Amino acid sequence: MGHGLRLLLLCLSAGTSRGQRGLGLGSEAELCDARHGCGEGLGFMQMGSQALKSPSISAKSPKAAEPAASEAGTTQHRRSVSVLQATTTAKNVGDYNDGAIVFSGMLCVVVIYLLAGSVMSSGEDLGATTAPVEGRLQNFYQRTTSWVMPRMETLQEILPCVSTNLVGASADMPLLVPLKSLEEREKMQNLAASAFAGWSTQLPANVAWHFDITSILGQKILAVQQTKLQDGTLGRVEVIGYRGSGRGKLLGSIDTKLQVFNGEGADFGRLVRKQSGAYELKESATGRHRWMVAANMQFEGHEYFTVTWRPRRRILATVNRGQGSYAEYMKVMPSKGVDVVLVVLCCVGLFVFRLDANSLQAKRPPEIAEDGGAGAGKLLESAS
Repeated sequence: MGHGLRLLLLCLSAGTSRGQRGLGLGSEAELCDARHGCGEGLGFMQMGSQALKSPSISAKSPKAAEPAASEAGTTQHRRSVSVLQATTTAKNVGDYNDGAIVFSGMLCVVVIYLLAGSVMSSGEDLGATTAPVEGRLQNFYQRTTSWVMPRMETLQEILPCVSTNLVGASADMPLLVPLKSLEEREKMQNLAASAFAGWSTQLPANVAWHFDITSILGQKILAVQQTKLQDGTLGRVEVIGYRGSGRGKLLGSIDTKLQVFNGEGADFGRLVRKQSGAYELKESATGRHRWMVAANMQFEGHEYFTVTWRPRRRILATVNRGQGSYAEYMKVMPSKGVDVVLVVLCCVGLFVFRLDANSLQAKRPPEIAEDGGAGAGKLLESAS
């Protein structure tokens, strides 16, 4: 019995020393001892009972019992170490599983977010493509954008344009206006056909006279004609197009009051005479006098028209008599951005309704003298 108690005490002391070593392993060893402390106590009790059951063996060989007890303690220590390692491995595996779960969840959230964004963007694109053009333009113009306002100098440089069919200089310049056709236009009013160059062989019933304006290469560019009303009086001078979008269309006209109209018949402006003898185009839209036409027909063979821009005194176009083989033509030479149709209307209109008409009227004898002469003759006849 005494030997059994001694063995029990030795086992308890060995278990205590092992427990102290286990405590030095850290928090994981403490958890392991807490979980398996009961198992070790039970094992020590079983060993004590075996020692009590065999008193004879212990009594006979007290020195052999000590190696057996140490062997049992070593085995138990190995078991506790293996249990501790298994617990640590299980905890590491659990932590790894938790991290994998969290990472998988975050990855799923990112994928869902990307899918939702792509679906929304595709929906917006589809809506944009299927939306009507008017709605998109309306949204564009509804933006609060501050538009750049042009300077006053720029507004003053905007040239009037009655027709966009022929604007500015081109390879066809200068244009050639047959001066002979202008001077002999009255003859065409009494003839049904004409043998003059530049006149058409057969004129419509509502046209008094007609001639073509050609390029320097002889190609027909514009046509000028004067209308004839039903009562036989003369109407407006018209400019007709021969090329491009203005082929066969009325591009502009001017009447006896020097009122200028566009191709649709809308009022464009009027030529107003100044004290200097030049004419200014009073624009109907703005009321400004910026386009000025001056004529000089005093020197035969050197007649010319000049069109200038008043704000800067800049020459816009010249219409002067040619030299050499072009002596029977008036050459029209515009600068960049100038409406050639408006130049032709102003120059031909002034020549027909003012300059040439005044010269013809000046050449005619006064009606008072004719009437007086006739009356004097009658008086002489009656007296005789």
